[in-house]
Amino acid sequence: MKPDHVSPPLAYEGGFDVRDPEGAASTAETKADIIPLAEDRLEALMRVLITGITGFLGSHLAEFLLAQGCEVVGLARDLTRTENLRALRAKVKLFEADIRDAARVETILAEVRPDHVYHLAARAFIPEGDANPQETYEVNVMGTRHLLEALRRRAPKARALLASTARVYGCVTTTELPVTEAHPVRPIGPYAVSKARAEALWGEYYRQGILGLIVRSFNHIGPRQSPAFVGADFARQIVAAEMGRCAPVVSVGNLDVRRDFLDVRDAVRAYWLALNSAPMFSEREAGSPPLVNVCSGEARSIQELLEGLLRLSTISPVVVVDERRWRSADVPVLVGDPQRLRQLGWKPRILWEQTLSDMLDDWRERLRRAEASAWRIASV
Repeated sequence: MKPDHVSPPLAYEGGFDVRDPEGAASTAETKADIIPLAEDRLEALMRVLITGITGFLGSHLAEFLLAQGCEVVGLARDLTRTENLRALRAKVKLFEADIRDAARVETILAEVRPDHVYHLAARAFIPEGDANPQETYEVNVMGTRHLLEALRRRAPKARALLASTARVYGCVTTTELPVTEAHPVRPIGPYAVSKARAEALWGEYYRQGILGLIVRSFNHIGPRQSPAFVGADFARQIVAAEMGRCAPVVSVGNLDVRRDFLDVRDAVRAYWLALNSAPMFSEREAGSPPLVNVCSGEARSIQELLEGLLRLSTISPVVVVDERRWRSADVPVLVGDPQRLRQLGWKPRILWEQTLSDMLDDWRERLRRAEASAWRIASV
């Protein structure tokens, strides 16, 4: 049951207020560019289901949606691994389920009956996905089909978002940058191919009446990210050296690669805004699910990322190139065009230096907790 009153939105770390999609927009010129959102944008306590809620992106999205007054329900593969939800655990309802289990997914959808669904569950680490193509296909493609079928049968009026990837664009030349949503899909490798197939499935069900859209995410970055990803890996190495847990050395791969990095807190705001605006896109794209790039529109090198973290550190470690960290299939430059998001009044609000500072602080806290936990175990 939904309440008959509207509570004021709560504060969110990203500084976003549900009543102002631009946050700090004030000039007539800026406001003139904002396209009005769907009428249900201000609806209170919308019930939202997030698949992959315990992950990096899912935990930040849950935090943001709670701040907007939503009822948040999550689907997680393993409820013993909810570290990212430590501060939110009592505020969200969690179901344990593998997205590959069609019956379980349908049972959950039948019970939850969500208004909105954010489908984030996926094999997202590219080397791991490419090394296990069958499992990648089962999770990213068949898992998506199971969710879509459950939506069709149990929550046909829900609006749903598929979190896809800019990797579906494949090898992009410099003359094709920044990449728009109209760019051809030509994925390379099992991970990118699986996401392209998931998009095709989304289109199939969209034509059958499922509501929603697809977002193509570029490189998200920020607190809580796995050290399997470059920014978090650098931050972890630097902080470990600060704390004296290892030699003051940072191992790196190819520092010349340039990527479109966006703070995860700006990204989840973009996801929410895009999904709430989906009907407006649908009018212009009858027959196909709307596509929205989630990106900053600015390319930064891995070298710039590393140097930014080192400037904020208390040490000056030695940087060592490790060829095992190089990816042979790396696209030299990948930067997106966020024009569609900008038309909705969105723009990145968290400064680059703040993102990097927050990542270092996050790892300081993580490693302190790990040390305290190890001490408690040793003292038993």
